[in-house]
Amino acid sequence: PLPLRSAYTAVLGDEPTFTTSTPAFTGTLDYIWYIGGVEPVAVLDVPHLGATGLEQGMPSRAFPSDHLLLAVAVRICPPSPR
Repeated sequence: PLPLRSAYTAVLGDEPTFTTSTPAFTGTLDYIWYIGGVEPVAVLDVPHLGATGLEQGMPSRAFPSDHLLLAVAVRICPPSPR
């Protein structure tokens, strides 16, 4: 198996509490995975569950998609000498 790692866990220590919220389900469905050669250095903040505009779930006027935007900035790591 590939040794995939989560960028959000690498930067924040945990996954976002949720990446989608509907009346029937609220949870994390979206991830940014990475593998060697890069190092995550920053991630885009996600709103908290009580944020204005999430009262009825997503999509909404404040959050027009049914999933939150995730983004990561990475540092390119130099190759290891062999």
